[in-house]
Amino acid sequence: MKTTAIKHIPLLLVCAVFTLAGCFSAWEGDEAALTLHLGSSGSRSAADNFQPEDLYHKITISDASGGVVREKDIPPGEMTVQEILQPGRYNIEVIALVNPNGTLPVAAGTARNVNIRAGNNTVSINMEWYFTVTFDTDGGSLAGVETGYVVFIKDGGKVPPPPFDPTWEGHRFEGWFTDGGTNWNFNNDTVTGDTTLTARWVEDDKERFIVTFDADGGEFENGEEMRYVEIDKGEKITDPPPDPILEGFEFVGWFIDDIEWNFDNDTVSNNTTLTARWVKDGVERFTVTFNTNGGSFVDGTETEFSVEDGERITAPSAPTKDGYTFVGWFIDDIEWDFNDIVTEDITLTANWVEDSNTFIKIIFLEDMGAGVLEPSVDNFTIDKGSSTYDKTKTITIEGDYDYIQWFMWGQPMSQFNGESAITIDAKDYAEGRYQLTIVVWIGPTPYSAEITFTVTD
Repeated sequence: MKTTAIKHIPLLLVCAVFTLAGCFSAWEGDEAALTLHLGSSGSRSAADNFQPEDLYHKITISDASGGVVREKDIPPGEMTVQEILQPGRYNIEVIALVNPNGTLPVAAGTARNVNIRAGNNTVSINMEWYFTVTFDTDGGSLAGVETGYVVFIKDGGKVPPPPFDPTWEGHRFEGWFTDGGTNWNFNNDTVTGDTTLTARWVEDDKERFIVTFDADGGEFENGEEMRYVEIDKGEKITDPPPDPILEGFEFVGWFIDDIEWNFDNDTVSNNTTLTARWVKDGVERFTVTFNTNGGSFVDGTETEFSVEDGERITAPSAPTKDGYTFVGWFIDDIEWDFNDIVTEDITLTANWVEDSNTFIKIIFLEDMGAGVLEPSVDNFTIDKGSSTYDKTKTITIEGDYDYIQWFMWGQPMSQFNGESAITIDAKDYAEGRYQLTIVVWIGPTPYSAEITFTVTD
């Protein structure tokens, strides 16, 4: 069973380019009359029935400071936009959507720092087509999805997993697999072309998961580089394999990214890969301790890490503390730069500021069966250095829901999926305007809210 929700999307969207050409006609005084013509150019796929004029276009024109000057929703078939602007420098952003209420574009393009003068001007924007990723449940079903689950991802982007695993009575879901039989890793794998991910099933009424032990260059006593065990959902790994061996290195433990697996406490909730961590023999190691200073790690992050002399420590997930916003990790009054190397035992202490106007609450409301997301504010400004604005803003979701997804300019922020609160820090962004979309799932139904913010320096 291979179906797709959008029948007219070509199966191969490779190297397609839109061109947005601006041509000034009449103007008065210092004003400029801007005419934007939407068209297409460049090579197209063999399935050439997906035309720019079939799409909805959203055009945003902002000034050099990030302030929005014009926003236009262009329906299919209307390929010309006319605007009157004052001369100056502008950023022009265009996204293409299959439907007007969509949150993920199928193509996008930007022209930044465009110098608009009184008189005739020409502006071109190359729109990058996104690839189609189709989830084939292969006998199973996804809640609320009848004809297939499809997302659009730019070249090199990561795929956000569906909000729910598919189900099939009498079968156990083992993961999403490519046509070549590879289990898709949503944390690491990236899209380089149109992709179909197919559900893999095992006939079983007990939900079990595969735990993979990857020796990462080492090997087990019989020469194997991988070991596999099946674990019931919610159970601990009670019988891990013997420690692997790698000549010239010492085995430290089993890790997921930078977090060591705790065999006494951690339980298995999905297919999991544990990777061996190695250090060179004879290399001195130091302990880095994270003191949450009254806060806590919501994901159970360890508070102590062992680091080789001269290596860097990876920042853990930000802790939380009611009524406060997390600022960073400090030694005395100096914030730790995670590009710095560790040369001794250190303790990094969480720094907090009491919430004032740094708190944005989004509440899910139900009214006669319809849900909406209602933010307390829909825009804000954060500043890198001065005290004119806050440096951070915390956005939190309240209410009953099943799953949360976060998007920046329509691109998945997969690292935050499932999180009920995130903090936007000015130091992590370049100057300019940004658009954040929050999608809350209630069963099979999504509800969304948009917040724009500006970063200044």
